[in-house]
Amino acid sequence: NSINESIKYGVPMILFPAGGEQEYNANLIEYINCGINFSDKIKHFGKSEMGEAINRLMNTNQIMESVRFLSAKHQIDGAEIAYNKIINTYDSNK
Repeated sequence: NSINESIKYGVPMILFPAGGEQEYNANLIEYINCGINFSDKIKHFGKSEMGEAINRLMNTNQIMESVRFLSAKHQIDGAEIAYNKIINTYDSNK
């Protein structure tokens, strides 16, 4: 899925969850600093907000470092191990 591929290839995410497990996933990705969750701003999100979000993603060192780190973990540990560690950390800190 998109989240797995984004992490594997080190691409930060802008997230607009629509329902189901997407809200959990968006919160998880924001928690681990690999993206920005806009679930509470969907109704008021336009071109200027998208530009700001892209700039924020690409210019926030913490986000880019987190994405690169998790991409490397994905390559070393494999997807299942890397994701289980992420989910366990997130769930234990909620």
